[in-house]
Amino acid sequence: MDDRTEAEIVYRQAERFLRDAAAGQRPFFVTLWFATPHIPLMDTPSTAYDDSGVSEERRSYYEAIQSMDAQIGNLRGLLAELDADRRTLVMFTADNGPESAEVGSTGGLRGEKRALYEGGLRVPTLVEWPGQVEPGAASSAMATTSDLLPTLLGVWRVAMPDARPLDGESLLDVLQGRDSGRAEGYTFCSVHGRSQMAMGERFKLVTEEGSTEHELYDLLEDPKEQHNLLEQPTPYAEAQARRLHERLTKWLESCEISRRGEDLPPRATALEHGEVRTDAELSLPFVEIGEDRFGGVVYEDRYQLTDGVFERSGVVSLFAERQFATLAAPLSVERPDRSAKERHEPPRRDLPAGATVHSYLAHYDPAGAGRGAQTARFAFDDPILGVIAEPGDLADSDSLAFAEPGFSSREGADSERGAVRWRIDDGRRSITLWMSAPPGEVRQVRILTRATIPTAGAPAEGAGQGG
Repeated sequence: MDDRTEAEIVYRQAERFLRDAAAGQRPFFVTLWFATPHIPLMDTPSTAYDDSGVSEERRSYYEAIQSMDAQIGNLRGLLAELDADRRTLVMFTADNGPESAEVGSTGGLRGEKRALYEGGLRVPTLVEWPGQVEPGAASSAMATTSDLLPTLLGVWRVAMPDARPLDGESLLDVLQGRDSGRAEGYTFCSVHGRSQMAMGERFKLVTEEGSTEHELYDLLEDPKEQHNLLEQPTPYAEAQARRLHERLTKWLESCEISRRGEDLPPRATALEHGEVRTDAELSLPFVEIGEDRFGGVVYEDRYQLTDGVFERSGVVSLFAERQFATLAAPLSVERPDRSAKERHEPPRRDLPAGATVHSYLAHYDPAGAGRGAQTARFAFDDPILGVIAEPGDLADSDSLAFAEPGFSSREGADSERGAVRWRIDDGRRSITLWMSAPPGEVRQVRILTRATIPTAGAPAEGAGQGG
């Protein structure tokens, strides 16, 4: 039985990744999600609270936080050991306020977890970035986790690969003391009670979905949100509420557009036949995948699955699984250049750890139509690095797949000789697949192409090895 705490288990996984990255002299990015101190709490007994007089429930939380704190200390110690601490940006934050006043404190702010009042939203954030963030500096700038992606892109000087909208803004100038923060504020909605909120630098509007009743608070004068300015409104207060409500409405409309996938490139692109251009045009229009494919909860609609069966069976479909996947370990693939003059070359090659690739999964399911066979040709902007077709190799490469069991290569049947064949042409930029399978089985081939990360200049000073 594993007697390690949850926090230690999570840290050990990160430690292994960081040591491998350091050994390979590769830059790294680590997102470390400690479940602690989330319910259900894992038993992490400590004698530190034997005579504290706190309740058993609160003690369980204290012990969980102590365990997490110890692993954060181990993480910082590891960075120093790897000589990466002076070049690494470390950020620590939380996702919401405390579960209740019985186990946490909001410092007197109204609300708690699940509420859109400040007690449910406002959490501290700690940043350590030697040479970039002044030690001991503090900022009251508003920020949210939606800002992390554009912030890190700014740190690395990496551009977005497409024009998809981002809700966040870069905090790089705030971190480096050049700016006091954004004045536009934020908008949020909560699935719990359908609460909605919009806030600016000073005022905050709180309402419910479909309600005409609104609350307005002056966060500078009333940070505990005790005095609703709309109970006895002034023209100025009404104008502030109207402005925030208009911005909230506009943001909700943009969310609906994104939910329908109208302003986002599909993460799963299914094609009947024809060509796909990596991060570019399609020679055929998208096959409809379902309205809920980006924001929904119905996975069958999202991935064309009905009772575990692909609706568009009988054809070869190509799924763009993930952009810019970086291999954490060497990956064995079948060579893409097995032409007659190169048959003396080994049939397989290892893509090295740290290589950046695009991963595509070609999927064929004949469904109940008897043994079927299909031919499909796909062309890419980037050269093909290798092909993975054997079920065992497909399973080993499942870390590249979009996280949905219906796509999993583990669903494939045992391989047959001749069940999957291919030819690569056009300077390794196109592949023709021949795939056959009996009823109740599927055939899958993973195609890996080279991926180039778009850049926007040199990384920020001090952001070299760390992440």
